[in-house]
Amino acid sequence: AGGQATGTTFAHISGNPGNRIPLTLVLTRAVDASTVTAGAFRATNTTIAGISPASGSSNTFTVTLDVAGSVTGAVKVQFTGTGVRDAYGNIPLASSELAWKRDVTGPSMLPPSRPVSARLNQQVSVAVRFSETLAGAPLNAGMFELVRSTDNSVVANTNFSISGSGTSYTVKFTPMERGTFRLRLKASINNPPTDLLGNALLANGASISVNVS
Repeated sequence: AGGQATGTTFAHISGNPGNRIPLTLVLTRAVDASTVTAGAFRATNTTIAGISPASGSSNTFTVTLDVAGSVTGAVKVQFTGTGVRDAYGNIPLASSELAWKRDVTGPSMLPPSRPVSARLNQQVSVAVRFSETLAGAPLNAGMFELVRSTDNSVVANTNFSISGSGTSYTVKFTPMERGTFRLRLKASINNPPTDLLGNALLANGASISVNVS
């Protein structure tokens, strides 16, 4: 009726959302892009920060989200089609709801399965693993410290070197005194690495025990 074409316009929304990682809305028919506004979505624990059509397309849109830093509950987004019309005046059917748990936890150093044995004045290599892939600013030797297990005092002039990527790294140094020590991240790190969503590396108190004989 009213000159409408037969058939239905379906909608699908997808993506790998983080704090502002964009989603993709795909419609099976071209629509009037000016009608695809924030009002065409139902959002929980987030707001629609921006909508832009893909280059040369009237049925594919990039949807940017803005999730408040305080939000820790489930984030949900659904395209309802409210106010949207295809070229024939049809209202698209609503998409299924996309829901995810927001990741607000940064990567942390994992405790090792056993202590590391080392010898005085001989370089030792210590494997360091993290709970997530590190991104952003690179992990560097200045972010670590060696402390004495007896009184938690920091060993001065420990020349660390570091190599690795992702979740696995190797820290090398030459112990200059005998005893039991702990290799750990400093409690305060300027410009720390992050995970892939931008959550900063946590100095969670994990350490690696090093026994020097």
